[in-house]
Amino acid sequence: MGKNGIAVSKVSSITKNKKDAQHHYDLGNDFYSLWLDESMSYSCAYFKHPSDTLHQAQLKKIDHVLSKLQLQSGEKLLTSAAAWAG
Repeated sequence: MGKNGIAVSKVSSITKNKKDAQHHYDLGNDFYSLWLDESMSYSCAYFKHPSDTLHQAQLKKIDHVLSKLQLQSGEKLLTSAAAWAG
């Protein structure tokens, strides 16, 4: 056990995870634009038809999720994930 009763291996793991995440997100838009659509949506897509482009599938995903939410007039949606900011 380390300081404050936290297992040393857990602290080490958290530190490694932070370092790995930092590297992942510091790659920059040039890298991600190679394989994401114009909205830079970094999540699944909804391909309703085989001919859908990635961008169309991303828009369909957003539309699908919004329809499930059944937002009423005047209501707003706050997202907490950059992946949904498209």
